[in-house]
Amino acid sequence: MRRLAKRMDERLNGHNYAKAALDIAFLDLTGQRLGVPVSTLLGGALTDRVPSYYSTIVGAPDETARIAADKVNAGYARLQIKIGGRDLEHDVATVHKVWEAVGFKARMAVDANRGLTAAAALHIDRLCQAIPFVFEQPCNTMEEVAGLKGRVTHPIYLDENTEDLNAVLRAVSSGIADGFGLKVTRLGGLTKMATVRDLCAIRSLPHSCDDAWGGDVIAAACVHLAATVEPRRFEGAWIAQEYIEGHTDPVNPVVIENGHIRVPQIPGLGVRPERSQLNAPIATFGD
Repeated sequence: MRRLAKRMDERLNGHNYAKAALDIAFLDLTGQRLGVPVSTLLGGALTDRVPSYYSTIVGAPDETARIAADKVNAGYARLQIKIGGRDLEHDVATVHKVWEAVGFKARMAVDANRGLTAAAALHIDRLCQAIPFVFEQPCNTMEEVAGLKGRVTHPIYLDENTEDLNAVLRAVSSGIADGFGLKVTRLGGLTKMATVRDLCAIRSLPHSCDDAWGGDVIAAACVHLAATVEPRRFEGAWIAQEYIEGHTDPVNPVVIENGHIRVPQIPGLGVRPERSQLNAPIATFGD
């Protein structure tokens, strides 16, 4: 697995999203060949069921609070509340309204998707000081986020800035981040995500196992890696099930039930997409 990652990096800099597809496919085929789930190839599952979390869109404070309460009742133990791109008062009101609706029934992450200035992040931190949440990627650059350390009361997680292993190593070694929202394809696949998992374990840093979108294949990949993370440090696996219809594998789909996802036990990823459920290839390479 690491040899494949090394060979891809030697032949092409960057393009981690493309490399991730090959890395995940190789792990799937290897697991099928050896008769073991991908989680076994990644070090072994510590659980057969991992928590998911629900992510809201940037919406009106009252409506966001209503959705948050509904999702907690549906079994989600963690909520990611999206903010940013609007007047500060609406973001502050949203955080307060959600807290009033769910309180300690769920852990909260307030995610600006790097949409705030440092000044706005400081205002939100102070105006929501009594509410326990983690502040995810409040500003655009790692330098801006680093400038918030020691000035905010809430833990700061990085997401979009974790573009490669070096970025994660820098954040861990310099103490910029208190945790991470990690994307499998952004980092180049499960092999490199496993390295990041181990880096975080050394410093007892919590993190999620997510991706930006996708169906059963990337959902299964996230869940297999998630099952190998020490549960006390695991922030949940986000999959797109709540926002898309149907499954590419209708027989063994990856689904959220009561806020949790069962780890596939079939060799490989544990999903077999039906060709009829896939669109035509965007491009074809080779002979």
